[in-house]
Amino acid sequence: SMHKSQGFGSSGQRGETLNYFVHIAGDSAKNDLFDGIDLNWSRVVCGDKIGAILTRAYQNFKPENPSAVLPLLIDAYTAMEKIQDEFWIHIKRQELQTVILSCLGLWTEAIASEYFLPPGDSVKISSTIINRSQFPLTLKKLNYQFVNKDTTLLMDLHQGKPLRIENSITLPANLNISQPYWLWESIPSGKDNPGKGAFRVDDQSFIGMPENYQPSVTFNVEVAGTDLAFSTPILYRWTDRVDGELYRRFEITPPVTIQLDEKVYVFPENRSRKVAISLQNRTGQIAGTLKLKLSDGWRANPELIPFALERKDEEINVSTIITPPEHQTESQLIAEIETKMGTFSHGIISVRYPHIPIQTIFPPSQAKLLRLSISKTEKNIGYIMGSGDEIPIYLAQLGYRVTILTDEKIDESNLTDYDAIITGVRAYNTRPRLKHQQKKLLEYVKTGGTLIVQYNVTRELVTEQLGPYPFKISNDRVSDENAPMTFLLADHPLLHSPNRITQDDFSGWVQERGLYFANEWDSTYQTILECHDSNEPPRKGGLLFATFGKGIYIYSGYSFFRQLPAGIPGAYKLFVNMIECRVNKLQ
Repeated sequence: SMHKSQGFGSSGQRGETLNYFVHIAGDSAKNDLFDGIDLNWSRVVCGDKIGAILTRAYQNFKPENPSAVLPLLIDAYTAMEKIQDEFWIHIKRQELQTVILSCLGLWTEAIASEYFLPPGDSVKISSTIINRSQFPLTLKKLNYQFVNKDTTLLMDLHQGKPLRIENSITLPANLNISQPYWLWESIPSGKDNPGKGAFRVDDQSFIGMPENYQPSVTFNVEVAGTDLAFSTPILYRWTDRVDGELYRRFEITPPVTIQLDEKVYVFPENRSRKVAISLQNRTGQIAGTLKLKLSDGWRANPELIPFALERKDEEINVSTIITPPEHQTESQLIAEIETKMGTFSHGIISVRYPHIPIQTIFPPSQAKLLRLSISKTEKNIGYIMGSGDEIPIYLAQLGYRVTILTDEKIDESNLTDYDAIITGVRAYNTRPRLKHQQKKLLEYVKTGGTLIVQYNVTRELVTEQLGPYPFKISNDRVSDENAPMTFLLADHPLLHSPNRITQDDFSGWVQERGLYFANEWDSTYQTILECHDSNEPPRKGGLLFATFGKGIYIYSGYSFFRQLPAGIPGAYKLFVNMIECRVNKLQ
């Protein structure tokens, strides 16, 4: 039910659920999958004493008074200190400390006065601890991660009485930004590239962690003569009028973030274009120079842009003119700022969904530059958005006039005004009105239009009649983005006009070839391409092509919605050929 980001939320299942296991190797279990496996403290040398103490605690536990077993839990905790074990003791001490925290009903929080700050700035931290048990506790000191600050307290914690301590903390100037550890650095020069789809992590101790460090406050508490350390992450808290109390992570940010207005800039001609850049201030007063780095014959005017920001949250917009080389080539535009605080080159992306915490990452501030040698004509395109993709942005960069077709526009417009109409990914899963508009769209094809339908999933289609002739969508996909391509109809105009498509045009594709290919289709459809994953049968249903009346209908499972935003030249050429294809060119 929580699979919401891709629109695949589903109902839960109640009652008994059976799972079946097949014995493959080793001793066969008779009564239980864990037959013959020791799950007790006898696995640890001298661990029997600890096991006996924990058994007594379990037997004496009373839900109405959880803290009554704390003396036993503390005995077990201190006994673990005497055990020499490199694996289990570390794990079990952490687990037991969590149990002790729960039995105490100990509540801790550390709230920052702001939710983001760069290294070197100061933040006020309000730390609160509440002992909700009758067990006597003493808060001995607070430790702030990354900061050496004497916070010895020696204060008793009385039942139900919140103890709040406020301190202003200056973040160290060399503190890493709040970036997942696998995104800390790009591949260092002189070191081996780990390969496509992999990240380099020099500090292997991080491997396996879901994320890197989160700034925290540690409460050092004396419990029955034993010192325990309870850490809590530093958060930012605010109140929403509808949703009430909300929290988000406290983030260490670059002092200034740089946002380019596109991830890919496509230049279909040898013509300059303006690139907009936004600078967002994350600190106080700061000044410096924005520097634009290009290569391979690309030019920026200006390359250096001075800036001055006076206050936090201030944002300024600047621009430069990019001129491409004459020949087809790819390059990177890297934007960085030079200040007295150092050199920085980070953008910012905030991932927000109602059902997960806000996630922030700081990707490199760069974009792909693509000088594309491509043949096309000026055309009007109508685009029917589905579940969301970026293709209209990149068609506009090619020079097409793109109109987003709402339900009302489809109903009211004369569709013959458009040379081609394209449906976005999963449009027939997410646009209920298409059930009633499909007849008009197919009539548009019959009178001479081109309709390109991108992939849809098999379930919850608003209509079974996706095309002028029957075909069925399947779950077939080709996950290997480098899967060899076979030209089934090598002379087909779609592979030649207005751009000649070769095997090279399928190089560099990202993530996959395509998904939700057709697996059954009327003989009227032509299948032009074939590919498949290793050890799987041929997948010929990735692109269906048919004439209908005076127009053309195309169903494509190939993942253009990934390739165009990634700046793949061959994908642009093939997509343009689909848009430009006309019946009179086939005759």
